[in-house]
Amino acid sequence: MRLTRTGNEVKSAEQAGSYSMRRLTHTVAPVPLLIIAALVAGAAAKSASASLDTGESREAESVATVAIYQPPEKWTYSFSWWPFLRVGTAEITAVERVRATESPAGTDPARQQREIAVSIEGKTSRLLDAIWRYRIDAEAVVPLEPLRPGTLEMYEIIKKKPKHTRVSYDDGEFFTWRDRNGAIKETRIVAPGALDILSTLYQLLNEDLDIGDRYVFETIAGRSRYDVRFEVLKNGRIKVASEKIDAIKLKVTGADLTDPEDTRKHRKTIIWVSAERPRRLLQVVTGLWIGTVKVRLRAVEPLDANEGAASAVAE
Repeated sequence: MRLTRTGNEVKSAEQAGSYSMRRLTHTVAPVPLLIIAALVAGAAAKSASASLDTGESREAESVATVAIYQPPEKWTYSFSWWPFLRVGTAEITAVERVRATESPAGTDPARQQREIAVSIEGKTSRLLDAIWRYRIDAEAVVPLEPLRPGTLEMYEIIKKKPKHTRVSYDDGEFFTWRDRNGAIKETRIVAPGALDILSTLYQLLNEDLDIGDRYVFETIAGRSRYDVRFEVLKNGRIKVASEKIDAIKLKVTGADLTDPEDTRKHRKTIIWVSAERPRRLLQVVTGLWIGTVKVRLRAVEPLDANEGAASAVAE
């Protein structure tokens, strides 16, 4: 995928191909996962074609040349039905690692693949458990060089009912397998120009994010395809734990390309990300029918770099 800059928007010059999928009846991305994707709590899943306004028309760098570095860290987020009720927490770890992969026949026996390993554990509060208990345990991989869609395996418990999801990407095709309380569904989406949730997040956070810039992404999330726009509103300072840090405020708007008439899950969403690189998602505020959901970064814990340094041979 290549990005082009035209006016104030950068759009993908490579559009997704044909799409084979089922009609969605509800959002597929859980709140803790959307934190990672910067597409949180009602602004569900966004997409991968970027748009940036510089007042000039020129070709931007390919995603393949993006230099992304992820220090080993654990992030703790809190969720509130703002300002009254704490509804849950999520712990997310991200570690960059190098993995040995098999090479095509006739080439070197092995090659090195940089990737980011992401783990997610989330749960609702004790108070909310009484009426709507939710748990999530997920593992994901974001391949780098080039940045592209990866894999996700996610286990959820929703009101005592289990849900198991696997998502993978190969040669322009997204494959989702889902077991919801014994009912299995499989979906394939051919979209060579799209990203998944996590690769979309890392691509966005690696952009310049100057005031007035607008970025458009096409992202595959589960069984659906979304068009999402991020607009950089201003620079400011935001409190994380007991410290105020420099931050960037963005507005998020989106559309479900799979089911354009379904607007139920699209709400006004504002996100704040750290100004200093490597950037982190600091806060998300999403309006609901009643009240507002607020997601805040509460703590950042550095991890041992050796946790992600070991190479693993692909099966």
